[in-house]
Amino acid sequence: MGDDPTNRLSENIGHWLAMAFRGPVEISDIQPLTSGASRQSWRFQAITNAGHSGSYVLQQAVIDAMATGEGRSRMDTQARVLAAARTNGVPVAAPVTSG
Repeated sequence: MGDDPTNRLSENIGHWLAMAFRGPVEISDIQPLTSGASRQSWRFQAITNAGHSGSYVLQQAVIDAMATGEGRSRMDTQARVLAAARTNGVPVAAPVTSG
């Protein structure tokens, strides 16, 4: 059988979240979400080694946007705006990591 792209995605997500949560993270139930032409979105479950579990969403800029650098800067800007909104009482999800 061929390489399942969700297996590699799960490994990549686990790597990023392990850095954010400072320990191993188990990723499961990865599902694609509908999103625009400039990004891909995925929903997944994560459990940290401390027992914290939750539902998360990963948004990635598509390759064309990343090639120009615009995708990364837009995603970083979005993460900063969400964090600032949450700090000021807007009920939005807290960004975990961006990069």
